[in-house]
Amino acid sequence: MANKFFDPESYAWKPFGLIADLFLLSLLWLLCCLPVFTAGASCAALYDAAVHGFRRGEPNPIPRFFRTLKAELKPGCLAFLLLGGLWLLCLLALRLLMSLPLSENLAFAVEGAGLLLLLLAAGPLCWAFPLLSRFTFTGRGLCAAALKLSLAKLPLSFLLSLSLAGAAWLCRRFLLPVFFLPALLALFHSLFLERVFRTYGA
Repeated sequence: MANKFFDPESYAWKPFGLIADLFLLSLLWLLCCLPVFTAGASCAALYDAAVHGFRRGEPNPIPRFFRTLKAELKPGCLAFLLLGGLWLLCLLALRLLMSLPLSENLAFAVEGAGLLLLLLAAGPLCWAFPLLSRFTFTGRGLCAAALKLSLAKLPLSFLLSLSLAGAAWLCRRFLLPVFFLPALLALFHSLFLERVFRTYGA
């Protein structure tokens, strides 16, 4: 009985293994995002490892993370620079508008419209790197596919962007969520994205 209890494959220990994998994948994602330009490939690796390791129950999600990171490094970097640059331009435009001497009502309207634009501009980022983990793309081809899907599935894109913004706010406001929320967010996104990917044969 004692041997079964201390068996790492027993049901008693599986939840701890899942928590450890969530922590390790989130930590690896964070470390691999530190050079900034590698963030796209890191997001693709996190999504791929989370889907295969948690949703499909496949073993060894950590080695899978590194394999995907290495395989998708070049297109992931290019797509992140292009799509991330687009989002950054939207942010700079919003800040520029908000720095102008506007009336209170107009400033409120501009800020609301700007935040909506930022959420819409984040949509392609939410699609791009899960796509990269499922299909083979060049950097430009990935950006085009992500933009098309983001517009074609606009309500879903908005939901993905909103959840990303909420997770970013939590991680910025509190330190602890950054150690498990990235992997949980990838799993949450996969609930919707995998249904779409299945229609394309993934």
